[in-house]
Amino acid sequence: MFVRIYKKMVNGKVYKTAYLAEGKRVGKKIVVTHLLNISHLPEEQIQSLNIAMKAQKAGKQIVSVDALQSQHYAKISNSRQVGALYVFYQLAKQIGLDVILNNALFLFMVIARVIHPASKRSTAIYAERLPIKEIMNINTNFDENNLYQAMDNVILRQEKIEDTLFENLNSEKNDLFLYDVTSSYFEGEKNELSDYGYNRDGKKGKKQIVIGLLTASDGTPVSIEVFKGNTSDTKTFKSQIEKVCKRFKVKRVTMVGDKGMIKSTQTEQLSTEDFHYITTITKPQIRSLINKGVLDIQLFDNELMEVTVDGERYIMRRNQQRAQENKKTRQDKINKIKELANLKNEYFVKHKKADYQKGLKEIQNKALNLHINNLVDIKLEEDIIKVNDIKESIEYDMLLDGCYCIKTDLIEPQVKKEVIHERYKSLSQVEQDFKKMKTTHLEVRPIYHTKENRTRGHVFLVMLALRLLNEFIKKTCEMEEPIDELISSLNEVVCVDEEIGGVIITRVIKPAGIAEKVLEKLGIQIPEVLGTVCANDF
Repeated sequence: MFVRIYKKMVNGKVYKTAYLAEGKRVGKKIVVTHLLNISHLPEEQIQSLNIAMKAQKAGKQIVSVDALQSQHYAKISNSRQVGALYVFYQLAKQIGLDVILNNALFLFMVIARVIHPASKRSTAIYAERLPIKEIMNINTNFDENNLYQAMDNVILRQEKIEDTLFENLNSEKNDLFLYDVTSSYFEGEKNELSDYGYNRDGKKGKKQIVIGLLTASDGTPVSIEVFKGNTSDTKTFKSQIEKVCKRFKVKRVTMVGDKGMIKSTQTEQLSTEDFHYITTITKPQIRSLINKGVLDIQLFDNELMEVTVDGERYIMRRNQQRAQENKKTRQDKINKIKELANLKNEYFVKHKKADYQKGLKEIQNKALNLHINNLVDIKLEEDIIKVNDIKESIEYDMLLDGCYCIKTDLIEPQVKKEVIHERYKSLSQVEQDFKKMKTTHLEVRPIYHTKENRTRGHVFLVMLALRLLNEFIKKTCEMEEPIDELISSLNEVVCVDEEIGGVIITRVIKPAGIAEKVLEKLGIQIPEVLGTVCANDF
């Protein structure tokens, strides 16, 4: 590197512009690149830096302690992680998140949730390990209270932010939305939104909140909403219709949801807005339609088949792999009941005064919980619990192994059955998003907040982090390494403060290995120099 100084005379006055520059050979030519404008530095610092750069170029690195302490030679200090912060800040700018949020601290929390998910206090401490001043122009003298304040300010504008993000999707046809809900449990009791309800986390006896995520057809998150923990799936649905209609101002919409989400009441709500739906029906509903002659079991095959009745289309298929899984699951459950019965019989042998009817009831209740009470005959004979297969019932149950049926009011020939099938399969993207939010990447739990607005703010923050993470995954999907490994490799890219000639230069150590490949795949280049400042300003 070297210092390049330009002089220009205007109206008899000389103006100087100084750059930190670097020359690289490209073919037979030397191409000079200006790394940083250093004109803001005092004249004596620029000259001192110029002398030091020339000394380094001439190889005058004297090994004596006095020479190393001289202002003409570099002193290295303050190594900080830069790669992941810089990359996700650039991704945020690419989707306009920096301008839309208009809150640098909140944006930092969004990025930190991707690269280092932790509490607000830990996030504030983590900032000290990053060059956020050089990259995001944020001073590091903040604590968790400043982060809470930033979150409080942003959550007041959640709807406006979501509306703008939706407008910026740059899609000509944003007419298909995917919607699903999940829950997140609490260890404490004091959260204003928490309540007891159907818990999807297997944490019985714990309060929870319900989270509804709305995405575009490609899985891009467009809105998130937090409900009280006792809210049923179907009761969250109406607000999504109003959101798409009134806020997003979409005229013709198809909502995709699973069989627990879109039922008869929800289809009526959709019809009042001239919206459409794609969902599935349960196996008992499939059996009922077969018994009524609406559907034919023979239509369930490897190929898609369909039937239209009273304006509703039923699209059917049998998945052979899923059929084998259903068969194995059923047999595993039956074997489990028989194993429990054998253990209970062993207990009876050792305890002659045991309550045999109570033991029988326990096994019967277990079969009921496993939904196989109609497939096995459980009875007590001569103080022994016997479990026998009901072959006719098992064979009847097997008829629908691997079968599923999609229900929609989209008519032919406007939308072909293959398109509807693919659109329903897209719902799995929302399930994957929930997995990223809750377990694999973003860790929405544990939720440390008690106030309603901060709970909503925290969940909204995680949704925006999900948006950034999905952008990253989309651009690096061809790479073999796991996502966590790719992000970790970026965190290994560091910058150091190099004091030379009385000037501190924040220089990036050249990325290597996986990090270099990630940056190349993203099309992002981290500057070699992030900034300069006079040493005596510290």
